[in-house]
Amino acid sequence: MEATADVRLHGTSTSIGILNFVQNDANSSVRITGTLTSLSASSNHGFHVDSNG
Repeated sequence: MEATADVRLHGTSTSIGILNFVQNDANSSVRITGTLTSLSASSNHGFHVDSNG
């Protein structure tokens, strides 16, 4: 199973990248890869994943 997600800055409609989600089968882990831009390399960042929407 594969899915993609548009990554946006909190509270804005500004897209800063795409995340890709891949799960080979129901018993395997989900691999998350992607590309993000416009983030400062000298500070901490995180992301939150909603199960729907």
